[in-house]
Amino acid sequence: MCRCLHPRHLLSPGHRQRPTPYQGHKAPTLSHRTESLDACSSGRQTPSVGAMTRQPPGPLRWLWYALGGGLPSRYREWVLFDATCPSWAWRHFARAFVQMNLAVVPIMLFIPGPLWIRLVAILLGWLVALQYALYNMHESVEHRVHKAGYPRGSAQAGRDDAHADERAAAAVRYDARYRSGAPPPPQ
Repeated sequence: MCRCLHPRHLLSPGHRQRPTPYQGHKAPTLSHRTESLDACSSGRQTPSVGAMTRQPPGPLRWLWYALGGGLPSRYREWVLFDATCPSWAWRHFARAFVQMNLAVVPIMLFIPGPLWIRLVAILLGWLVALQYALYNMHESVEHRVHKAGYPRGSAQAGRDDAHADERAAAAVRYDARYRSGAPPPPQ
């Protein structure tokens, strides 16, 4: 099922344009277009944007990506998938955990004192780092998607599109229960 997250849909000229808060230029939005949906459902071929793949990068490239580096443009589609799949939050914490583990070796080797003090220092550092990763999760993921060439807000829009039907059903249930005075519909 197409949700208009394919790069050829994001960069096609028919998307509505909105100003972005950076550099004053216009970037495409992720609004659904009927012709994009028709192209996906009918199997019609539309021009592609280079040779992109949804294959994940190799272990060394993924490590570079986890440490904040950019990936080559052929992994663009995978970066968007990484930011919009159902496990995107777990993936973010996995990347954060890789970054946090960079401090473990120096602490264990160079900090003098009993082992339990070093282990507690590592644990407390992990807790602070996980809290920081949680607070900056959305912005960090959006920045990764932006570095891959997508407009800011693409990851959130993709996640919102994936759950639009569930939210609409929840809104109907909410309205039926709290706005009309009638009993809620059976589930």
